[in-house]
Amino acid sequence: MKIQTNFYEIYAFENLLYVKSLSSWHERIAKEVLDRINHIAETVYPDKKWAILSDKREWELNTPGAHGMLKGAAEEPEIKHPDHIAYVVG
Repeated sequence: MKIQTNFYEIYAFENLLYVKSLSSWHERIAKEVLDRINHIAETVYPDKKWAILSDKREWELNTPGAHGMLKGAAEEPEIKHPDHIAYVVG
């Protein structure tokens, strides 16, 4: 599965979700990414261990609202969380 926009790219592999962040994000984009990740997690990895590799090398910044939304998602119990998360920055 592959999703590409001007703001992010998401690639779903057998047990790895690769998320490449591009450009700058505001709340609408952050919500869209979280919704897509959650949908993929529920459909592709329902009973599997899985990980996210978040590539932020081409990402610029978040608005404060988007930052809060992304940070808060890590604490939401109804979201299927990955077993491992890794970030690439540079």
